Amino acid sequence: MASSAHHVAPAYEPDAFSVDPAVDQRVGRSVEPNPPDFAAPQTAASAAAGTDTSDAQDDIPAQLYSSAPGIPARGVVLVSALATVGCAGLNLALTGRLTIFFDLCFVVVALTSAMSVLRRDLFTVGVLPPLLFAAVVGGVALTAPETFVATGTTSKAFLTGLAAHAVGLVAAYGVALAVVICRVIADKDATGA
Repeated sequence: MASSAHHVAPAYEPDAFSVDPAVDQRVGRSVEPNPPDFAAPQTAASAAAGTDTSDAQDDIPAQLYSSAPGIPARGVVLVSALATVGCAGLNLALTGRLTIFFDLCFVVVALTSAMSVLRRDLFTVGVLPPLLFAAVVGGVALTAPETFVATGTTSKAFLTGLAAHAVGLVAAYGVALAVVICRVIADKDATGA
């Protein structure tokens, strides 16, 4: 029995597998490493370090989820709001009203926000487009109501602005929801759920 697969190291050995040799001596146990799990593949680094990767195999979906690239929800909301306000301001400065340029820019903003958000924050971009659109149209109705109606109240300008750009809102919301659905399906396929 010169070469045994299980090596029992005394507690006083400096390279023993015990964390605290004094505790092991008091309870009367010897520490031996876990035998390798042949079902789970080991990398060269984990084999050299003597670590068992069977527990690590169970955490692969969690590791993929936590290491997935993306922007947190707060960042996406902030960047989307700044981009939408910037596009509306540029459109107002160039033409004096909101045109199809704003609608197309809003579709692009909704698309990029849905593509760049973290997986765990997909709900945020699922509800963001209508809220952001209403906020921008409301801001324009408050600051420059003549953009939407020649005369009337702020609420009339707001509702007219929403109606005039409903196609852009529906397109942006549809694109965002399509991206969210595709990302959820792709994530389920990747994790095998």
